[in-house]
Amino acid sequence: MKKSFNVVKAFSAEYGKIFKREARVQKHDRSWNMKSPYLGRINLRWCRNCNLPVLGRRCSICSSETEEVAISPPGDVRPAFPSDIELINSTTLEKFGSPLIDPEKICLLNKSSGFDRFDEIIQDGIVLGSLYYDLEKRGFSFLPSLEGASRLYAGGKRKFVEVKEDVLEFLDKGSVLMPGVESFDESIEAGDSVIVISMDRVVGVGKARFSGKEAEKREKGMFVKLRRFSRDFESRTLSNKGNLKKAIEANLEVIDSYEREALDFIKSTVERNKLPVVVAFSGGKDSLATLLLVDKATENYRVLFTDTGIEFPETIEAVKKIVPEDKLLMAEAGDRFFRGIEV
Repeated sequence: MKKSFNVVKAFSAEYGKIFKREARVQKHDRSWNMKSPYLGRINLRWCRNCNLPVLGRRCSICSSETEEVAISPPGDVRPAFPSDIELINSTTLEKFGSPLIDPEKICLLNKSSGFDRFDEIIQDGIVLGSLYYDLEKRGFSFLPSLEGASRLYAGGKRKFVEVKEDVLEFLDKGSVLMPGVESFDESIEAGDSVIVISMDRVVGVGKARFSGKEAEKREKGMFVKLRRFSRDFESRTLSNKGNLKKAIEANLEVIDSYEREALDFIKSTVERNKLPVVVAFSGGKDSLATLLLVDKATENYRVLFTDTGIEFPETIEAVKKIVPEDKLLMAEAGDRFFRGIEV
């Protein structure tokens, strides 16, 4: 036991070094939210009439043509659950003085590249910004898009920098300089994401180079490095509410199409190979979907589940509940994992 503890202690020390190194990179490297590789077509679209995500070109509820949603590749999108929405809203309330997400509308999260969690937030068919875990500060932060900034500013009036109207034509160069600043939120800290406004309208978002208190003493210098700027930006909030049940209804045609294609593939593969059919089942959503499709395609199959010895009891219980006993093949590792990490 003492040797095992020393291994854990050594691992923790090494992880601490990695954490500090990545925090330094995140602090100094502007490209720390790395670009994701483009791996293929992104199918996410939106029905503006029903205010629901749709994977096809037409909504199955109203038959309206859908429009593309501009998200970062590879487009690994999932629904935001109540705990996600609570986290997003508590983060934006703390940072900007206003919750961002309407819990009565569908909200999606798009996993993007970063050193830690980095999710694009999608509602009303548009990206409102990105929730990410800040390694240096050891807490969650939020990078608003222009749309997200518009909603946050309307609700909170915090972390803003107001610029004079006659400097708007120069902001496309990417910087807000002190001579062009009209007013600002004194609570701004260096490194904060800030909302740039003019005439009470959001025109940009960026990062503060120094604090509001320091800005009070300055007459020159770059106050904000802009990430996005548009002097003609118009917010586009949609009014219709929705939930997952309605989203499934809006996608029935495309879901049926995907199912038919998958069933045809399974049947042809089984027929062509003439081999015993075994479904590898982990207890997760992906392998469950595969299991349900195979069950529709053929009656003659077995299900293989590997109990690694570190599975949650709920996972084992779910497997036994889902898979009929006469079809289940369970491989059990026993205590091999724990014996394997002993030194």
